[in-house]
Amino acid sequence: MQPRPPITILDIAREARVSRTTVSAALSSTGRVSGATRDHVRAIATQLGYAPNQAARNLRRSRTGAIGLHLPAEGTGLAYYMDFTFGMVDRAKEDDVAVVVLPPASPSALTAKITDGIVAVDLNDDDSWVQSLESRNIPLVTGERGRQSVGALGGTVWSDHRASMLELLDHLHTQGSRRPAFLGPGQSSDWGRALHKGYAEWCSRHGLQANAADVAFNATAADVRHASLQLLRADPRPDAIVCAPDGSAIGVLAAATEHGLAPGRDLLVASCVDSSVMQMANPPITSIALDPRGMGHHCADLVLRLLKEPGTGPREEKHPTQLKIRASSGPLSQEQQPGAPSR
Repeated sequence: MQPRPPITILDIAREARVSRTTVSAALSSTGRVSGATRDHVRAIATQLGYAPNQAARNLRRSRTGAIGLHLPAEGTGLAYYMDFTFGMVDRAKEDDVAVVVLPPASPSALTAKITDGIVAVDLNDDDSWVQSLESRNIPLVTGERGRQSVGALGGTVWSDHRASMLELLDHLHTQGSRRPAFLGPGQSSDWGRALHKGYAEWCSRHGLQANAADVAFNATAADVRHASLQLLRADPRPDAIVCAPDGSAIGVLAAATEHGLAPGRDLLVASCVDSSVMQMANPPITSIALDPRGMGHHCADLVLRLLKEPGTGPREEKHPTQLKIRASSGPLSQEQQPGAPSR
């Protein structure tokens, strides 16, 4: 039995009793075609089982049919970026567009040949991506703000991490904390700077001396343990630790136990990144849910809109976060309350 030949625009035109030009305009939403005619043609196309040739369509539009994703080199193994990538794929699939994960090096001429637009998440200050893309006429959307402008072709999707940090510290305060410490990710990214700013602002507002240490995005368990013990040795000892790098809160729990403290009772612990690991920890860890999958979807949506509406950038759009309160944030035990003797 011979396979059935694919349905063509000519087949649709014959069945719908219109011209091939009208069918093409109706299916691509271009040209002057009435709404009734467009609906009629599309109904016939669906009835006949028409499947558009995406490669031919991209060729006509001088498009590759793909958007690129640039991840920070030190973060590619983290759960946040995996979820972010899947969020981009979810959105790209709606437009029959592929997602290409790009190498961390500066974009080459090949980048322009294989992608129509690019999403770059958590750009470090010394990342040369922005300048390299300006001369290649490729729309760029950044996940979180950077110190470098994205230019007229680009846009930014960002979350208010300073406000999230203030909300988290206020929650710890209601749970009895008066000496929160902060384990940060450094200040080479917008996320890190915003968290440090929120922490310093909260400490200043409450007349406290800041107690902060930094570890890398992809810090090892040994790095987190060392930094956590350093924070816990401060005098007076902190009664809470807020951890930024993904997964670092687990290391803080271990360091607290090693220090003779019961997490969630003698020492409150909270994370600036949520994940299934935070939810399954003992005790479950209070976290800021950054919604990485939704963030990836949002960034992909913006770059696809910029491709459909060239010349409308630059844009800034805000993505929400949510505080997830769990057992690790207390309340603080009575003996650890202000005025009680410290260990």
